Amino acid sequence: MPESSETAVRDSQPPVTIIMPCYNHAKWLRRSVTSVLEQDYTNKKIAIIDDCSEDGSIEEALEIKMSHEKDCRIDIYKTSSNSGPSVARNLGIQESWESTLIFGMLDADDTYLPGKISKSVDKIMENPSVVGIVYGDAILENHLNNTKIYEYREPYNRRRLEQNCTMSTQNFITKYAFSVAGLYDETMRTAEDWDLQLRITENFVGVHIPEPLSTYSITGENASDVVDMEVWKENWQKIREKHGRD
Repeated sequence: MPESSETAVRDSQPPVTIIMPCYNHAKWLRRSVTSVLEQDYTNKKIAIIDDCSEDGSIEEALEIKMSHEKDCRIDIYKTSSNSGPSVARNLGIQESWESTLIFGMLDADDTYLPGKISKSVDKIMENPSVVGIVYGDAILENHLNNTKIYEYREPYNRRRLEQNCTMSTQNFITKYAFSVAGLYDETMRTAEDWDLQLRITENFVGVHIPEPLSTYSITGENASDVVDMEVWKENWQKIREKHGRD
């Protein structure tokens, strides 16, 4: 049953869970978690979902949990097999469903900048029955050549979103929006975020915050580098078929 819009957000700090899928990101994980712990938002927890990493990510996650158990609740889950980000995120969302009203997305090699959670939640609280997804700008950190680039994301426009993935992936999504639109499509290993954004904005609006509130890491191991182009083409075609794009 969809959550009632009346239960979307009531408190000044509604409970937030940061969903952090992790696949072979052991060396980045502590940096990512720290960026969440340092946020000026107290009613939060972190769900780390290890997608059967082979680099000791699960051990690193457990060590982080032990060292910060007094600072923030950190839950750790593991997929039954390496299944991709959609499966990992859905596992974290489902396990956190009963205790969460707003979900924040953050891959384990990226970070939140100060104010990311509080500013995103504030936008949702302005009209929680209408706003389903909030996103901001970002700083692209290229760890291959030690450069940084400001990435501007354009304001929400449904028509533009149908043409291109104009939102960032590090967005905040209400439980109410998920209950109406459904979770991530587990058959998609790429472009799954775009598909979800299109489904959410069939019934809700998106809100853009025009300032950098997160960082994206370019490491040479991103999906655009390691996932075969045929997989990308297959998922782009799936979006065209599902959402009537030409």
